[in-house]
Amino acid sequence: MAKRTAAHGVGRPSKGPRDVIVTRVPTGDSAELRELAEGRDWSFSETAAALIRIGLAHREELPAGSQAETQEALPLIKAS
Repeated sequence: MAKRTAAHGVGRPSKGPRDVIVTRVPTGDSAELRELAEGRDWSFSETAAALIRIGLAHREELPAGSQAETQEALPLIKAS
């Protein structure tokens, strides 16, 4: 029996090269993302990628400075 290969149209078409990005988001944002994905009949990953593309198109709207500059310093209790 002949072996099937991708050349015979088996499987889904490639979406091109992809990177894996792992991040932690607030649970409310995650729930909203899942709801949005389900409403569009998209995967969670596809929806997150689409939102990242939109975000990158609006990167100038991000606050200036690094995260370290926007966080408060922890109080020093004792000196060593």
